[in-house]
Amino acid sequence: MGEIEIIWSPEARARFEEIYNYLWEKWSLRVANNFKEETLSQVDLLALYPYMGIPIEYRLDLYKRLLTSHNYLYYLIHDGRIIIIDIIDTRQEPATSDKEDE
Repeated sequence: MGEIEIIWSPEARARFEEIYNYLWEKWSLRVANNFKEETLSQVDLLALYPYMGIPIEYRLDLYKRLLTSHNYLYYLIHDGRIIIIDIIDTRQEPATSDKEDE
């Protein structure tokens, strides 16, 4: 099985940019670039191994993958493609994070 197509939703792309900019402003360019490199590396792995994420119990086509100690990537597998739908910071208020992460 070869690589499958990766599609970023507008929300996921915006969240990625928000996190990157936050890390650059609050920490350093090095920290922001490390986040970017780790995220893109994990996305490349998903293209090869789409089922490496943890399935979400209530939705069989939805998965999450730990990117960093503070961020999960949520994605769907649909029609032979991976659709990245969001990146969630695990430090969010419990009401906005996945119930499995509490």
